[in-house]
Amino acid sequence: MTAASSGPHVLVVASTFPAGPDDTVPRFVYDQVIALARVRPQWRFTVLAPHDGRSVTADRTEHDAFTERRFHYLRPRRWQSLAGHGIMPAIRSNPLQILAVPALLWGEYRAIRSIVRQERPDIVYAHWFTPQALCAAPVAARARIPLVFTTHASDVAVWGRFGGFGRALVSAVTRRAGRFTAVSETSMLRMKPFFDEAGWARVRERAQVIPMGVELTTGTVADDLGRASRGRRTVLFMGRLAEKKGVRFLLEAFATVQASMPDVDLVVAGDGPLRADLEARSRRLGLQDRVSFVGYRSGPAKDELYRRADVCVLPSIVTDDGDAEGLPVALLEALAYGVPTIASEASNAGEVVDSGVDAVVCPAGDAAALGRALEDMLSWPAERRAAMSTAARRTAQRFDWNHVAEQTAQFLLDPFLGGHRAPDTSAE
Repeated sequence: MTAASSGPHVLVVASTFPAGPDDTVPRFVYDQVIALARVRPQWRFTVLAPHDGRSVTADRTEHDAFTERRFHYLRPRRWQSLAGHGIMPAIRSNPLQILAVPALLWGEYRAIRSIVRQERPDIVYAHWFTPQALCAAPVAARARIPLVFTTHASDVAVWGRFGGFGRALVSAVTRRAGRFTAVSETSMLRMKPFFDEAGWARVRERAQVIPMGVELTTGTVADDLGRASRGRRTVLFMGRLAEKKGVRFLLEAFATVQASMPDVDLVVAGDGPLRADLEARSRRLGLQDRVSFVGYRSGPAKDELYRRADVCVLPSIVTDDGDAEGLPVALLEALAYGVPTIASEASNAGEVVDSGVDAVVCPAGDAAALGRALEDMLSWPAERRAAMSTAARRTAQRFDWNHVAEQTAQFLLDPFLGGHRAPDTSAE
């Protein structure tokens, strides 16, 4: 449905949104909006995100399913690099980026206010509590339109560093929101410390765990024959090369595996601030001939990597400053392709898989344990691999974008856009 739709108008606000099909920025908000437009074709969607100095983005772009709006927040514009791949990773890679945070907050607030005044959307849907829900809450309150949000990982927990002020801020914005979702139970529980027991009970009634999804229609049958007929085997990591992804532990684990399994290679697919460091670590471990850093992959190239993989690994960790995964989309993709997968506890995979049945869950930040799990899985007979592949595909059906988008629409948006009144939260 195009922007010309006469149905309800949803304003989606996000700081991570790809500028195009080849942009390395994660696509899950983009994919969610596409899926929501598919299950609610009568609705009109507008997505607001910051400009990114790395890529060329227009102030307004019309897509088949939604309108994309971008706002500037710094000059010169090439300095606009705080959002996109994540605010916390950007600050970690360059601490001076923290100076741009007030500009981003003010720019986003003004952009939301401008769109709300001009177009009067029926609801504001913020992805990430910080900064989107923070910036949208006062605008939505003044305009008397509903606010809902999705928390992904540490976007709420960061306010725990600010004592009573942080607690009051999280409480106020959450009370203002009609409903909210979290992508995992772990992400949901990160909000609990900001409320007393009674307050949390009231808030939790308006919340639900709903993960992001995966497109099962883009290749869900693993190329088992191709895998079995090749002379070498492949371990695949797919994701952003940031600290919380834990790739350094995968490299250390693979160093032990390659000594006893000379026919196994590691492919690291993705880009990010740690790529150069990880490539250097690979060389120090003597893995330069066995590890390939292939960069960001999308579309058919990404599909081929999954189809050729014998094992997928998600070695996620919780960083020292608390940055953590919500529920990695790469996990859902690996399940959908039926690739036997090892995921760390910090990926929250244990919330969606039965370890040993549809994937294997291992300790986070433990290279030795990860190495043992890899050697074990690579030694499995074909029958056991096939059984896990079948179970993984079955599990992935729960995360098909059509199903997840319908869940999201029914819980988060329909109560406000289907003729129902928003719940009264003023007494909380």
